[in-house]
Amino acid sequence: MGKFTTWDINTTPGATGLFAPPAGWDGDASQYLALMRERWQDYAYKQIVFVTLRAERYHPWEFSGPFEEQARHILGRCLFGNRQQLKAGQLSVI
Repeated sequence: MGKFTTWDINTTPGATGLFAPPAGWDGDASQYLALMRERWQDYAYKQIVFVTLRAERYHPWEFSGPFEEQARHILGRCLFGNRQQLKAGQLSVI
């Protein structure tokens, strides 16, 4: 994954950051979503996503790359879901 900033959401294969597939990756949008679901199983990855969600309050996300639409969708669902869970008292990380 490498070094990244929480607002630079680059989905270009080989780029640094949470949402970049590995270098040389040539999957389509559905394979990209499967890759992100696989990564979500990693606890450390999930925690960094939560930091990215929280940081959006201070600096708007900047999306780029071939899967930016999918990354927007993923972060939007995480953000909405986390707020709903927070209101219900089911989430303590944000």
